[in-house]
Amino acid sequence: MTLAEIMDSMSYGPVMESAEVAQAWLEKHERQIGLFIGGRWVAPKGGASLPAIEPATGSELALLSVAGATEIDQAVAAAASAAEHWHNAPGYVRARHLYAVARDIQKHARLLAVLAALDSGQPIRLTRDVTVPYLARSFTYYAGWAQLREQHFSDLQALGLVAGITSFNAPLCDLVQIMGPALATGNTVVVHADPAASLAALLLAEVMRDAGLPDGVVNVVAGGEETRNALVDHPDVSQISVRSSTSAGQAIRLRSAGTAKRLLMRLSEPISVLVMAEADLDAAVEAVVTAAWSGRTGGMTRVFVQESIRADLLQRVQDRLTTIRVGHPLDRAIDVGPLGSESAYEHAKAWLAQVHESQTDVLEAEGDLPKDGFYIQPALLSSIEPAAEPLQSWVDGPFAALLTFRSLEEAAELANNSPYGQSASIWSD
Repeated sequence: MTLAEIMDSMSYGPVMESAEVAQAWLEKHERQIGLFIGGRWVAPKGGASLPAIEPATGSELALLSVAGATEIDQAVAAAASAAEHWHNAPGYVRARHLYAVARDIQKHARLLAVLAALDSGQPIRLTRDVTVPYLARSFTYYAGWAQLREQHFSDLQALGLVAGITSFNAPLCDLVQIMGPALATGNTVVVHADPAASLAALLLAEVMRDAGLPDGVVNVVAGGEETRNALVDHPDVSQISVRSSTSAGQAIRLRSAGTAKRLLMRLSEPISVLVMAEADLDAAVEAVVTAAWSGRTGGMTRVFVQESIRADLLQRVQDRLTTIRVGHPLDRAIDVGPLGSESAYEHAKAWLAQVHESQTDVLEAEGDLPKDGFYIQPALLSSIEPAAEPLQSWVDGPFAALLTFRSLEEAAELANNSPYGQSASIWSD
């Protein structure tokens, strides 16, 4: 055959953004996703289930099994059964398993990225180019912890059973932050995946099992608040690692008070951006875009700008806002996808209506939103007081607020005037 004939006869695989691979995985499970306990799929005895909703369309992706107290006991027993072997294994053995997990994550990168985008509403550019590579790198990193523990981390000791609580904002990133250090130091894990984003977490457990991780070392269950409370209350849990909302963290803190359980929490984390007069404003604008409108959801971004450059920065941000695209998460040309759940969507709409009623100036992105799904137009609150109630209440969504300051001392005071934990960037010379 000539080269032209070979090229004409070649069959091409699906594009990286195709949903086919994720839909095929769901079909393999007949769209009835069980609990992952002891290295196998388990159906709850009561048969309780809840729908996994695709945020982009509002349609049902699959039915998720809901774990009750019986299934939590089963998951904890599976983790306890695997604990002795996993804890007593030499560090290099645990490292070998974690290296294998990292390789299999790369092998199944497309499936993980696409399912995470469909399940959480995050843009495929984020799940494909950031989240999944971060997963692989992180498990490789923690494999190094395991391999070098006796030599360099001898003070790190296994606690026993770690219970993980994830959010719907970044379920895969939550999982590696919970599992990585726990597995490296010889603990076993039971994870409660947020019901609004459980599919990717359950898939990752399957990938880890197929990579050779011993049965019972990692267990993942889905369900609502009752499932979470049953796991938190279980007497055999040694540590609770929480990557969730502030309200969930407060509830878990109250339930675990007075027990010997360790508590490790990373809760709601809105971002602050501080822009000084001498900053590179184009770079600072891109920081605002990345923080507020890059597909992440985690609270409203607060932008503090020195008074002398407020008008200039506001104009640049406003110009940039007109280019922000909202659309289906598998469209690689969009910036912002839908919110991850209907409850977050309804809350964001109500919050935005409250902002409009307060006569705050609101600049919104241009263009029509998709008719179906949980989409909110990206917005900038361009005039609002630091103590205004909307800034003190929690909201998930593509929102940013512009505030001014005169001195560094005032900027620090304003940025810290929030009930939520912050990550921040400061733009100066």
